[in-house]
Amino acid sequence: MARRNLTARFCETAKSTTGSQVAFPDETVRGLEFRVGASRKSWTLRYRTPGGVQRRLTLGEYDPDGFDPENPSDDPDRPDLLSLDQARTAAREALVQIKRGNDPAGARGVRKAAAKANPVKKVDDLMDAYLAACEAGTWRPKGKKQRPRTLKDQRGAYDRHLKAKIGDELLRTITRAKIRAALREIQATGLGAQLNKAHQAIRQAFAWGLAEELVGDNPAANLPRFASINARTRILSDDELRAFWRALTNPKGLKRADGTTVYVSRLHAIALTLCALLLARRQEVAGITDSELDIGQRRWVIPAGRSKGARAHIVPLPDRAIRLIEEARKLRPAFEATDGPSQMDRPLFPSRRDPSRPMHPDTLTHTMADVLGALAIPGAGPHDLRRTGATILTSERLGFTPFAVSQVLGHSSDAGGGAQVTRQHYNQNQYLPERRRALDAWEALLLEIAEGAPMPVNVRKLRAGA
Repeated sequence: MARRNLTARFCETAKSTTGSQVAFPDETVRGLEFRVGASRKSWTLRYRTPGGVQRRLTLGEYDPDGFDPENPSDDPDRPDLLSLDQARTAAREALVQIKRGNDPAGARGVRKAAAKANPVKKVDDLMDAYLAACEAGTWRPKGKKQRPRTLKDQRGAYDRHLKAKIGDELLRTITRAKIRAALREIQATGLGAQLNKAHQAIRQAFAWGLAEELVGDNPAANLPRFASINARTRILSDDELRAFWRALTNPKGLKRADGTTVYVSRLHAIALTLCALLLARRQEVAGITDSELDIGQRRWVIPAGRSKGARAHIVPLPDRAIRLIEEARKLRPAFEATDGPSQMDRPLFPSRRDPSRPMHPDTLTHTMADVLGALAIPGAGPHDLRRTGATILTSERLGFTPFAVSQVLGHSSDAGGGAQVTRQHYNQNQYLPERRRALDAWEALLLEIAEGAPMPVNVRKLRAGA
Protein backbone atom coordinates (compact mmCIF):
# COMPACT_ATOMS: atom_id res chain seq x y z
CA MET A 1 0.00 0.00 0.00
CA ALA A 2 1.28 3.47 -0.89
CA ARG A 3 2.59 5.66 1.91
CA ARG A 4 0.36 8.42 3.16
CA ASN A 5 0.61 11.40 5.46
CA LEU A 6 -0.95 9.98 8.60
CA THR A 7 -2.96 12.37 10.77
CA ALA A 8 -4.42 12.05 14.23
CA ARG A 9 -7.94 12.17 12.80
CA PHE A 10 -7.21 9.43 10.27
CA CYS A 11 -5.76 7.19 12.97
CA GLU A 12 -8.81 7.78 15.16
CA THR A 13 -11.36 6.95 12.45
CA ALA A 14 -9.54 4.31 10.38
CA LYS A 15 -11.27 0.91 10.23
CA SER A 16 -10.73 -2.42 8.55
CA THR A 17 -13.61 -3.01 6.15
CA THR A 18 -12.59 -6.60 5.43
CA GLY A 19 -12.06 -7.71 9.04
CA SER A 20 -8.42 -8.59 8.31
CA GLN A 21 -5.49 -6.42 9.29
CA VAL A 22 -4.59 -3.51 6.99
CA ALA A 23 -1.28 -1.63 7.04
CA PHE A 24 -0.95 2.11 6.32
CA PRO A 25 2.69 3.14 5.74
CA ASP A 26 3.62 6.59 7.06
CA GLU A 27 4.98 9.13 4.64
CA THR A 28 6.74 11.16 7.33
CA VAL A 29 8.85 8.39 8.88
CA ARG A 30 9.98 5.77 6.41
CA GLY A 31 9.21 2.22 7.59
CA LEU A 32 6.59 3.23 10.15
CA GLU A 33 3.25 1.49 9.64
CA PHE A 34 -0.15 2.04 11.21
CA ARG A 35 -1.84 -1.37 11.34
CA VAL A 36 -5.62 -1.59 11.71
CA GLY A 37 -7.40 -4.84 12.53
CA ALA A 38 -10.92 -5.80 13.48
CA SER A 39 -10.46 -4.83 17.14
CA ARG A 40 -6.90 -3.57 17.49
CA LYS A 41 -4.72 -0.77 16.15
CA SER A 42 -0.96 -0.88 16.48
CA TRP A 43 2.35 0.59 15.34
CA THR A 44 5.18 -1.34 13.67
CA LEU A 45 8.47 -0.45 12.00
CA ARG A 46 9.72 -2.32 8.92
CA TYR A 47 13.47 -2.25 8.31
CA ARG A 48 16.42 -4.27 7.04
CA THR A 49 19.32 -5.34 9.18
CA PRO A 50 22.90 -4.60 8.07
CA GLY A 51 22.92 -8.20 6.83
CA GLY A 52 19.91 -7.58 4.58
CA VAL A 53 17.32 -9.44 6.67
CA GLN A 54 13.90 -7.77 6.65
CA ARG A 55 12.38 -7.30 10.10
CA ARG A 56 9.20 -5.93 11.60
CA LEU A 57 9.46 -4.34 15.04
CA THR A 58 6.27 -3.85 17.04
CA LEU A 59 6.41 -0.44 18.72
CA GLY A 60 3.12 -0.54 20.64
CA GLU A 61 -0.63 -0.14 20.47
CA TYR A 62 -2.41 2.95 19.23
CA ASP A 63 -3.96 5.36 21.70
CA PRO A 64 -5.11 8.85 20.65
CA ASP A 65 -3.54 10.42 23.75
CA GLY A 66 -0.69 7.97 24.20
CA PHE A 67 0.97 7.21 27.54
CA ASP A 68 1.82 10.06 29.89
CA PRO A 69 4.04 9.00 32.82
CA GLU A 70 3.07 12.19 34.67
CA ASN A 71 -0.64 11.40 34.45
CA PRO A 72 -1.68 9.36 37.53
CA SER A 73 -4.70 7.98 35.67
CA ASP A 74 -2.53 6.29 33.03
CA ASP A 75 -1.71 2.63 33.64
CA PRO A 76 2.02 2.41 34.55
CA ASP A 77 2.09 -1.13 33.12
CA ARG A 78 1.08 0.14 29.64
CA PRO A 79 3.88 2.45 28.44
CA ASP A 80 3.42 0.87 24.98
CA LEU A 81 0.26 2.92 24.31
CA LEU A 82 1.40 5.38 21.62
CA SER A 83 -0.18 8.36 19.91
CA LEU A 84 0.83 9.27 16.35
CA ASP A 85 3.54 11.68 17.51
CA GLN A 86 4.86 9.18 20.08
CA ALA A 87 4.96 6.41 17.47
CA ARG A 88 7.00 8.60 15.09
CA THR A 89 9.42 9.46 17.89
CA ALA A 90 9.82 5.79 18.83
CA ALA A 91 10.35 4.85 15.18
CA ARG A 92 13.05 7.52 14.72
CA GLU A 93 14.87 6.34 17.85
CA ALA A 94 14.79 2.76 16.59
CA LEU A 95 16.12 3.80 13.17
CA VAL A 96 19.08 5.50 14.83
CA GLN A 97 19.91 2.22 16.57
CA ILE A 98 19.55 0.30 13.31
CA LYS A 99 21.98 2.66 11.54
CA ARG A 100 24.47 1.90 14.30
CA GLY A 101 24.27 -1.78 13.41
CA ASN A 102 21.76 -2.90 16.03
CA ASP A 103 18.82 -5.21 15.40
CA PRO A 104 16.06 -4.24 17.90
CA ALA A 105 13.49 -6.78 16.67
CA GLY A 106 16.03 -9.61 16.81
CA ALA A 107 17.16 -8.57 20.29
CA ARG A 108 13.55 -8.44 21.46
CA GLY A 109 13.00 -11.95 20.14
CA VAL A 110 15.95 -13.21 22.15
CA ARG A 111 14.60 -11.51 25.29
CA LYS A 112 11.13 -12.99 24.74
CA ALA A 113 12.58 -16.46 24.32
CA ALA A 114 14.61 -16.05 27.50
CA ALA A 115 11.56 -14.75 29.38
CA LYS A 116 9.48 -17.67 28.16
CA ALA A 117 12.13 -20.12 29.28
CA ASN A 118 12.41 -18.39 32.66
CA PRO A 119 9.37 -19.01 34.88
CA VAL A 120 10.60 -16.57 37.55
CA LYS A 121 8.29 -13.59 37.17
CA LYS A 122 7.01 -12.80 40.65
CA VAL A 123 8.50 -12.59 44.13
CA ASP A 124 6.83 -15.94 44.93
CA ASP A 125 8.59 -17.51 41.93
CA LEU A 126 11.91 -16.07 43.07
CA MET A 127 11.54 -17.48 46.58
CA ASP A 128 10.60 -20.92 45.26
CA ALA A 129 13.54 -20.99 42.84
CA TYR A 130 15.96 -19.72 45.51
CA LEU A 131 14.96 -22.39 48.03
CA ALA A 132 15.15 -25.09 45.33
CA ALA A 133 18.68 -23.97 44.45
CA CYS A 134 19.67 -24.10 48.14
CA GLU A 135 18.18 -27.57 48.59
CA ALA A 136 20.00 -28.82 45.48
CA GLY A 137 23.25 -27.28 46.71
CA THR A 138 23.76 -25.19 43.57
CA TRP A 139 23.62 -22.02 45.68
CA ARG A 140 26.07 -21.92 48.58
CA PRO A 141 26.34 -18.31 49.78
CA LYS A 142 28.90 -19.14 52.49
CA GLY A 143 30.62 -21.96 50.66
CA LYS A 144 28.48 -24.69 52.20
CA LYS A 145 25.04 -26.14 51.65
CA GLN A 146 22.38 -24.62 53.85
CA ARG A 147 20.85 -26.93 56.44
CA PRO A 148 17.26 -28.16 55.96
CA ARG A 149 16.28 -26.49 59.25
CA THR A 150 17.54 -23.11 57.99
CA LEU A 151 15.60 -23.45 54.74
CA LYS A 152 12.48 -24.56 56.61
CA ASP A 153 12.73 -21.47 58.85
CA GLN A 154 13.14 -19.19 55.83
CA ARG A 155 10.20 -20.76 54.02
CA GLY A 156 8.03 -20.52 57.12
CA ALA A 157 8.92 -16.88 57.84
CA TYR A 158 8.28 -15.87 54.22
CA ASP A 159 5.00 -17.79 53.90
CA ARG A 160 3.60 -16.50 57.19
CA HIS A 161 4.64 -12.87 56.98
CA LEU A 162 5.58 -11.76 53.44
CA LYS A 163 3.81 -13.98 50.92
CA ALA A 164 0.41 -12.28 51.23
CA LYS A 165 2.01 -8.82 51.12
CA ILE A 166 4.45 -9.04 48.19
CA GLY A 167 4.26 -12.59 46.82
CA ASP A 168 2.28 -11.60 43.70
CA GLU A 169 4.44 -8.53 43.03
CA LEU A 170 6.25 -8.67 39.69
CA LEU A 171 10.02 -8.61 39.96
CA ARG A 172 10.16 -5.70 37.55
CA THR A 173 7.87 -3.60 39.76
CA ILE A 174 9.04 -4.58 43.26
CA THR A 175 10.93 -1.77 44.98
CA ARG A 176 12.87 -1.16 48.15
CA ALA A 177 9.99 0.99 49.41
CA LYS A 178 7.48 -1.86 48.99
CA ILE A 179 9.69 -4.34 50.83
CA ARG A 180 10.38 -1.82 53.59
CA ALA A 181 6.66 -1.16 53.98
CA ALA A 182 5.90 -4.90 54.20
CA LEU A 183 8.56 -5.41 56.87
CA ARG A 184 7.29 -2.43 58.87
CA GLU A 185 3.81 -3.94 58.83
CA ILE A 186 5.29 -7.03 60.48
CA GLN A 187 7.20 -4.84 62.93
CA ALA A 188 3.97 -3.13 63.95
CA THR A 189 2.59 -6.48 65.18
CA GLY A 190 5.38 -6.73 67.75
CA LEU A 191 7.26 -9.66 66.18
CA GLY A 192 11.02 -9.66 66.55
CA ALA A 193 12.90 -12.83 65.64
CA GLN A 194 10.34 -13.79 62.98
CA LEU A 195 10.64 -10.33 61.45
CA ASN A 196 14.40 -10.70 61.14
CA LYS A 197 13.99 -14.17 59.61
CA ALA A 198 11.51 -12.84 57.05
CA HIS A 199 13.91 -10.03 56.14
CA GLN A 200 16.79 -12.49 55.86
CA ALA A 201 14.77 -14.81 53.62
CA ILE A 202 13.75 -12.13 51.10
CA ARG A 203 17.22 -10.55 51.13
CA GLN A 204 18.95 -13.85 50.38
CA ALA A 205 16.39 -14.75 47.69
CA PHE A 206 17.15 -11.51 45.84
CA ALA A 207 20.90 -12.04 46.32
CA TRP A 208 20.52 -15.37 44.53
CA GLY A 209 18.35 -13.76 41.82
CA LEU A 210 21.01 -11.08 41.29
CA ALA A 211 23.73 -13.73 40.92
CA GLU A 212 21.54 -15.60 38.41
CA GLU A 213 20.85 -12.35 36.50
CA LEU A 214 17.12 -12.70 37.10
CA VAL A 215 16.92 -9.28 38.76
CA GLY A 216 18.90 -6.10 38.31
CA ASP A 217 19.41 -5.29 41.99
CA ASN A 218 18.60 -6.43 45.50
CA PRO A 219 15.86 -4.16 46.92
CA ALA A 220 15.96 -5.96 50.28
CA ALA A 221 19.67 -5.29 50.85
CA ASN A 222 21.11 -2.52 53.02
CA LEU A 223 17.92 -2.05 55.00
CA PRO A 224 18.46 -1.51 58.75
CA ARG A 225 17.66 -4.34 61.14
CA PHE A 226 14.00 -3.93 62.04
CA ALA A 227 14.11 -5.85 65.33
CA SER A 228 16.90 -5.94 67.87
CA ILE A 229 18.26 -9.29 68.99
CA ASN A 230 18.34 -9.66 72.76
CA ALA A 231 20.27 -12.71 73.90
CA ARG A 232 18.38 -14.71 76.53
CA THR A 233 20.05 -15.05 79.92
CA ARG A 234 17.42 -17.12 81.78
CA ILE A 235 18.95 -19.55 84.27
CA LEU A 236 16.77 -21.84 86.38
CA SER A 237 17.50 -21.88 90.11
CA ASP A 238 17.90 -25.10 92.09
CA ASP A 239 14.37 -24.71 93.46
CA GLU A 240 12.96 -24.24 89.94
CA LEU A 241 14.89 -27.24 88.62
CA ARG A 242 13.63 -29.36 91.51
CA ALA A 243 10.01 -28.32 91.02
CA PHE A 244 10.18 -28.86 87.26
CA TRP A 245 11.85 -32.28 87.59
CA ARG A 246 9.32 -33.49 90.13
CA ALA A 247 6.42 -32.22 88.02
CA LEU A 248 7.71 -34.24 85.07
CA THR A 249 8.11 -37.30 87.28
CA ASN A 250 4.59 -36.97 88.65
CA PRO A 251 2.48 -34.46 86.68
CA LYS A 252 -0.79 -35.34 88.41
CA GLY A 253 -2.56 -32.37 89.92
CA LEU A 254 -0.97 -29.73 87.69
CA LYS A 255 -3.47 -26.94 87.01
CA ARG A 256 -3.38 -23.90 84.79
CA ALA A 257 -4.30 -20.47 86.11
CA ASP A 258 -7.84 -20.96 84.82
CA GLY A 259 -8.20 -24.22 86.76
CA THR A 260 -7.93 -26.58 83.78
CA THR A 261 -5.76 -29.68 84.10
CA VAL A 262 -2.32 -29.84 82.50
CA TYR A 263 -1.87 -33.20 80.81
CA VAL A 264 1.71 -34.37 80.28
CA SER A 265 2.25 -37.70 78.54
CA ARG A 266 5.06 -39.83 79.86
CA LEU A 267 6.86 -39.69 76.50
CA HIS A 268 6.81 -35.90 76.55
CA ALA A 269 8.05 -35.90 80.14
CA ILE A 270 10.93 -38.23 79.20
CA ALA A 271 11.89 -36.05 76.22
CA LEU A 272 12.03 -32.92 78.38
CA THR A 273 13.99 -34.79 81.07
CA LEU A 274 16.54 -35.81 78.43
CA CYS A 275 16.78 -32.16 77.34
CA ALA A 276 17.79 -31.35 80.90
CA LEU A 277 20.15 -34.31 81.36
CA LEU A 278 21.95 -34.17 78.01
CA LEU A 279 21.82 -30.38 77.46
CA ALA A 280 20.74 -31.06 73.88
CA ARG A 281 18.57 -28.87 71.67
CA ARG A 282 14.84 -29.58 71.68
CA GLN A 283 14.76 -30.49 67.95
CA GLU A 284 17.67 -32.89 68.43
CA VAL A 285 15.91 -34.72 71.27
CA ALA A 286 12.52 -34.72 69.56
CA GLY A 287 14.05 -36.31 66.45
CA ILE A 288 15.99 -39.16 68.06
CA THR A 289 15.72 -42.43 66.11
CA ASP A 290 16.85 -45.93 67.01
CA SER A 291 19.60 -45.74 64.39
CA GLU A 292 21.22 -42.86 66.29
CA LEU A 293 21.41 -44.74 69.60
CA ASP A 294 24.17 -47.18 70.59
CA ILE A 295 23.26 -48.30 74.08
CA GLY A 296 26.14 -50.80 74.17
CA GLN A 297 28.63 -47.97 73.71
CA ARG A 298 26.48 -45.65 75.84
CA ARG A 299 26.29 -42.95 73.19
CA TRP A 300 23.87 -41.06 70.96
CA VAL A 301 25.19 -39.90 67.58
CA ILE A 302 23.35 -36.89 66.14
CA PRO A 303 23.98 -37.03 62.36
CA ALA A 304 25.34 -34.00 60.52
CA GLY A 305 21.98 -33.42 58.84
CA ARG A 306 20.31 -32.87 62.22
CA SER A 307 23.14 -31.17 64.08
CA LYS A 308 23.22 -27.38 64.09
CA GLY A 309 26.97 -27.42 63.49
CA ALA A 310 26.46 -29.44 60.27
CA ARG A 311 28.77 -32.15 61.59
CA ALA A 312 27.99 -35.34 63.47
CA HIS A 313 27.86 -34.80 67.22
CA ILE A 314 28.37 -37.61 69.76
CA VAL A 315 26.54 -37.34 73.08
CA PRO A 316 27.71 -39.72 75.83
CA LEU A 317 24.75 -41.22 77.69
CA PRO A 318 24.78 -41.21 81.51
CA ASP A 319 22.97 -43.96 83.46
CA ARG A 320 19.68 -42.14 84.01
CA ALA A 321 19.49 -41.12 80.35
CA ILE A 322 19.86 -44.77 79.27
CA ARG A 323 17.09 -45.84 81.66
CA LEU A 324 14.78 -43.15 80.28
CA ILE A 325 15.54 -44.14 76.68
CA GLU A 326 14.72 -47.78 77.43
CA GLU A 327 11.47 -46.68 79.09
CA ALA A 328 10.53 -44.56 76.07
CA ARG A 329 11.10 -47.50 73.74
CA LYS A 330 8.59 -49.57 75.70
CA LEU A 331 6.00 -46.80 75.87
CA ARG A 332 5.88 -45.79 72.21
CA PRO A 333 3.07 -47.26 70.09
CA ALA A 334 3.42 -50.32 67.89
CA PHE A 335 5.31 -49.75 64.67
CA GLU A 336 5.33 -51.46 61.29
CA ALA A 337 8.11 -50.86 58.78
CA THR A 338 5.53 -50.53 56.03
CA ASP A 339 4.43 -47.24 57.61
CA GLY A 340 7.43 -45.48 56.13
CA PRO A 341 10.94 -45.62 57.63
CA SER A 342 12.83 -48.80 58.42
CA GLN A 343 12.81 -50.32 61.90
CA MET A 344 16.20 -48.73 62.62
CA ASP A 345 14.86 -45.28 61.73
CA ARG A 346 11.97 -45.65 64.14
CA PRO A 347 11.54 -42.42 66.16
CA LEU A 348 12.01 -42.61 69.92
CA PHE A 349 9.35 -39.93 70.40
CA PRO A 350 6.79 -40.49 67.63
CA SER A 351 4.15 -38.02 66.53
CA ARG A 352 0.65 -38.82 67.73
CA ARG A 353 -0.73 -38.30 64.23
CA ASP A 354 1.89 -40.34 62.40
CA PRO A 355 3.96 -42.80 64.49
CA SER A 356 6.44 -43.18 61.64
CA ARG A 357 7.52 -39.55 62.12
CA PRO A 358 9.08 -37.86 65.18
CA MET A 359 7.14 -35.38 67.27
CA HIS A 360 7.42 -31.71 66.38
CA PRO A 361 9.96 -29.80 68.55
CA ASP A 362 7.32 -27.18 69.35
CA THR A 363 5.48 -29.89 71.30
CA LEU A 364 8.25 -29.81 73.92
CA THR A 365 8.13 -26.03 74.14
CA HIS A 366 4.36 -26.04 74.67
CA THR A 367 4.56 -28.84 77.24
CA MET A 368 7.27 -27.09 79.23
CA ALA A 369 5.31 -23.82 79.13
CA ASP A 370 2.23 -25.60 80.52
CA VAL A 371 4.20 -27.25 83.32
CA LEU A 372 6.05 -24.09 84.35
CA GLY A 373 2.84 -22.11 84.15
CA ALA A 374 1.17 -24.51 86.56
CA LEU A 375 4.18 -24.17 88.87
CA ALA A 376 4.10 -20.35 88.64
CA ILE A 377 7.68 -20.36 87.35
CA PRO A 378 8.28 -17.37 85.03
CA GLY A 379 9.12 -17.81 81.37
CA ALA A 380 11.66 -20.47 80.50
CA GLY A 381 11.93 -22.90 77.62
CA PRO A 382 13.88 -26.03 76.68
CA HIS A 383 16.87 -23.96 75.56
CA ASP A 384 17.07 -22.39 79.02
CA LEU A 385 17.67 -25.88 80.45
CA ARG A 386 20.68 -26.09 78.15
CA ARG A 387 21.94 -22.69 79.30
CA THR A 388 21.40 -23.58 82.96
CA GLY A 389 23.43 -26.78 82.69
CA ALA A 390 26.23 -25.08 80.76
CA THR A 391 26.45 -22.32 83.36
CA ILE A 392 26.58 -24.72 86.31
CA LEU A 393 29.18 -26.92 84.59
CA THR A 394 31.60 -23.99 84.34
CA SER A 395 30.77 -22.62 87.81
CA GLU A 396 32.65 -23.44 90.99
CA ARG A 397 30.09 -26.16 91.70
CA LEU A 398 31.57 -28.44 89.00
CA GLY A 399 34.51 -26.51 87.59
CA PHE A 400 34.69 -27.68 83.97
CA THR A 401 36.45 -25.51 81.42
CA PRO A 402 34.41 -23.51 78.89
CA PHE A 403 36.04 -25.53 76.10
CA ALA A 404 34.86 -28.83 77.61
CA VAL A 405 31.35 -27.45 77.90
CA SER A 406 31.49 -26.28 74.28
CA GLN A 407 32.19 -29.86 73.29
CA VAL A 408 29.20 -31.04 75.31
CA LEU A 409 26.96 -28.45 73.63
CA GLY A 410 28.27 -29.23 70.13
CA HIS A 411 29.69 -25.77 69.51
CA SER A 412 32.13 -26.72 66.76
CA SER A 413 33.32 -23.11 66.36
CA ASP A 414 35.11 -23.22 69.74
CA ALA A 415 38.76 -23.93 69.00
CA GLY A 416 39.80 -24.07 72.65
CA GLY A 417 42.22 -21.20 72.29
CA GLY A 418 43.80 -22.57 69.11
CA ALA A 419 43.35 -21.47 65.53
CA GLN A 420 39.93 -22.10 64.03
CA VAL A 421 41.52 -23.57 60.89
CA THR A 422 43.18 -26.20 63.10
CA ARG A 423 39.86 -27.17 64.64
CA GLN A 424 38.08 -27.34 61.29
CA HIS A 425 40.65 -29.08 59.10
CA TYR A 426 43.26 -30.77 61.26
CA ASN A 427 42.14 -31.57 64.78
CA GLN A 428 39.23 -34.03 64.43
CA ASN A 429 39.34 -35.07 68.09
CA GLN A 430 35.81 -35.56 69.50
CA TYR A 431 36.96 -35.10 73.15
CA LEU A 432 34.61 -37.91 74.21
CA PRO A 433 36.20 -38.55 77.64
CA GLU A 434 35.78 -34.88 78.54
CA ARG A 435 32.18 -34.90 77.32
CA ARG A 436 31.36 -38.04 79.28
CA ARG A 437 32.93 -36.75 82.51
CA ALA A 438 31.03 -33.49 82.16
CA LEU A 439 27.63 -35.07 81.50
CA ASP A 440 28.13 -37.68 84.26
CA ALA A 441 28.96 -34.87 86.70
CA TRP A 442 25.99 -32.79 85.54
CA GLU A 443 23.62 -35.77 85.89
CA ALA A 444 24.90 -36.46 89.43
CA LEU A 445 24.42 -32.84 90.51
CA LEU A 446 21.01 -32.58 88.85
CA LEU A 447 19.81 -35.74 90.61
CA GLU A 448 21.14 -34.39 93.90
CA ILE A 449 19.21 -31.15 93.32
CA ALA A 450 16.01 -32.78 92.11
CA GLU A 451 15.84 -36.02 94.08
CA GLY A 452 18.27 -35.56 96.95
CA ALA A 453 20.49 -38.35 95.59
CA PRO A 454 24.03 -38.15 97.03
CA MET A 455 26.77 -37.09 94.65
CA PRO A 456 29.26 -39.87 93.72
CA VAL A 457 32.65 -39.59 95.45
CA ASN A 458 34.54 -39.03 92.19
CA VAL A 459 32.30 -36.09 91.31
CA ARG A 460 32.76 -34.57 94.76
CA LYS A 461 36.53 -34.78 94.35
CA LEU A 462 36.34 -33.10 90.96
CA ARG A 463 34.18 -30.31 92.34
CA ALA A 464 36.45 -29.84 95.37
CA GLY A 465 39.51 -29.58 93.19
CA ALA A 466 38.01 -27.15 90.72
